Amino acid sequence: MGNQKRIFVWIIIAVLLFTACGNAVQRKTAGKDRDYQIYYDACPDAAYPAQEWFSADGRLDFPFSIEEPAAEASRDEMFARFYIPEEALKKAETKDLLRLVVLYPRSGLTAFFLYNYPSHYLDFVTQKFNAVDELCGRKDFAQVLLTAYAEEEMLQAVVFDDKEEQAAYEKERSACANGIMLLEILLAQDAVFEKLDDGQRLAVLGEAAAKDGVRENDACYGQCSGFFASVKEQYEAGGSKWYDYIKELGGEWTFYLDEYWETRYWH
Repeated sequence: MGNQKRIFVWIIIAVLLFTACGNAVQRKTAGKDRDYQIYYDACPDAAYPAQEWFSADGRLDFPFSIEEPAAEASRDEMFARFYIPEEALKKAETKDLLRLVVLYPRSGLTAFFLYNYPSHYLDFVTQKFNAVDELCGRKDFAQVLLTAYAEEEMLQAVVFDDKEEQAAYEKERSACANGIMLLEILLAQDAVFEKLDDGQRLAVLGEAAAKDGVRENDACYGQCSGFFASVKEQYEAGGSKWYDYIKELGGEWTFYLDEYWETRYWH
């Protein structure tokens, strides 16, 4: 009996070790499969050294103006310059990683994919910018994501007399809406749902509904909530824990699973 117990314990240990090794290999090969690694391998000189990814106060930040295209750069080089070295990724705080991920769409490199489907947009950003993989692997990711989302505000319509000032504001307004939409798509993932408690989940729903109300009343950019659109898409593709949770809550929340889709849409 004693020998059987020891054998059983060793089997459990072996399984755990195999699983851990398997996960490590999976994480290691994920980077190799990503477009960002392909772009970096093709144009390593276009990437910036780790130390240049930090500002004077030690916070992770872009070492270049992301809204200005690299002069005479090839497509591969334009993507490769967004490659953050491993040393900088590991050193960065989660909130700073998230801030850069939200700002990334301002580069214009994701514009074409923004209004296809939520999953397309998230996959595109994940494939092209290695900060996303690092961010999603952080233990405090869900809490930091919720905090950032609650702090973001939709920029409302404002009319300026000066045309250039108006154009600049509309550009900023659009960029802000795109960043919020990306936050919403990230929040809608099952992995985030699992890391939040009921109080935090209700806070997510409250914030998502409030921002949707601003979109509707102020004709903000983006005609549909990235959160509810992503939840709906995942549910129709096979299942969403957020969808099941909202369905169980019932009441006013079922509007976002049913009637909502008759008047809103994902471009």
